Amino acid sequence: MAGYVPAMEDLPFQLLHSIYPRHDTLVEVESVGWALKSLKINPDCWGAMVVMAGYYRLGWGFSSNIKLAKEWEDKAIRLGGAKAAIHLAFFNWPKNEVVYDPHRTLYFLKKASEDNDSLAQALLGQYYAGSDLFKFNPIPLNPDQSRYWLEKAFQAGEGGGAFWLGKLYYHGSGGYPRDLVEAKSWFERIPRLHGGKKFLLATLYWSGVPGAPPDQAKAMALFQQAAEEKSARAQFAMGQLHRGGYLGGKPDMTQAYLWYRKAARNAYPPAMTMQGLMSLKGDGILADPKGAVSLLQAAAAEGEENALYWLGVMSQVGLGVDKSLSRARTWFLRGAEAGEARSMVKLSLDLFAGKGGAQELPLAYHWAKKAAQSGLPQGLCWAGTLLYFGVGTPPDPEQARVWLRQGSAAGMEPCTRVLTAASPKTPGDTGIRPPLVEAVAADLSKAMDGEMDHPYLPTSSHLEVLPK
Repeated sequence: MAGYVPAMEDLPFQLLHSIYPRHDTLVEVESVGWALKSLKINPDCWGAMVVMAGYYRLGWGFSSNIKLAKEWEDKAIRLGGAKAAIHLAFFNWPKNEVVYDPHRTLYFLKKASEDNDSLAQALLGQYYAGSDLFKFNPIPLNPDQSRYWLEKAFQAGEGGGAFWLGKLYYHGSGGYPRDLVEAKSWFERIPRLHGGKKFLLATLYWSGVPGAPPDQAKAMALFQQAAEEKSARAQFAMGQLHRGGYLGGKPDMTQAYLWYRKAARNAYPPAMTMQGLMSLKGDGILADPKGAVSLLQAAAAEGEENALYWLGVMSQVGLGVDKSLSRARTWFLRGAEAGEARSMVKLSLDLFAGKGGAQELPLAYHWAKKAAQSGLPQGLCWAGTLLYFGVGTPPDPEQARVWLRQGSAAGMEPCTRVLTAASPKTPGDTGIRPPLVEAVAADLSKAMDGEMDHPYLPTSSHLEVLPK
């Protein structure tokens, strides 16, 4: 492209990136200086013009001057075309609220897209779908416009168009419906699948989609390739496959651990949790309780709900950490707030018994109900018991029996016991409630504490053999 001076033109951008994190005034002045030097050497250097436009708009190195910013923008686009427009679009992130125009990013992306720049078209498609790339520029979602521009990008040879269409249909995000058939169709059209893209396609082969049955052999091959290309989720999936005995015909805990460790080193919190649990018990490796706690705490710091739950259990029984009922309750609260249903049940049991803090029966029912609504069998059993006998909430025998029957069907023996012992006349009967409710609480607590003997089969969906 005319007017392109690589080294001189790139330097203002490189210096600019060092300004954004901490707005260093000295670097700001230096970056302005390099932009001016670039223009002195080559008056047609559109990259330097982009920098000048942005600095005048943001008031960096100069007093803010929107008129001059517009003049530099026009010059940059005249010489740099679509590429300059893309750079200008990203220069309009809201770093300075006084001069920020929320429509300019869209304006420049449209301009570049209408000039048939396939990268701009892919970016514009993402923009209309509310991509995190543009989280500072929220606009109403427009999936029709998003698909239009992503398809144009793909037709022009930009593989990112197919990837984003597949991803949006895969997750049902950006205003798109969740459509795994469409997702699979678009992923399969990507010319060069790599890493995380292979992982997403592999999950669709694993589970199958309407009209296409599962193909686990193809899925496992893609998981392997994606894992070797350093996709953390694929590395985690390889750990799950080895742990579940899908590779080699039988479980291989050592290989599972090695893959979890690779994914954990790529900062994938679920893998940190699984590596920590394996280190705690020493299955497939030498036990390392101290290292296990560090891994679980690192995962918990990222909000990984399974790590929050297991740290609560460990604190409650004194495994790998000092026993502390109050600390356990704190971990369970964090897990419950993160949506982990087992943490909700454990927290509810603690609130019911006054373990690790005050007894709070209404709050105990609140968390039990949330766990039941998630479908967790222990939650169904415990919430049904509390609701039937009116503990922390007015009794509702009809709804209670619905939960208790569901829990019983899932194999929860305490549910069956409550259904057998409690007739419609007994809700709220103080002569019956304490021993039976407390017996159910004791049974659930004992059973859930005993999970530490088999910590590799957590119930949350993304820790199953493969993510859903």
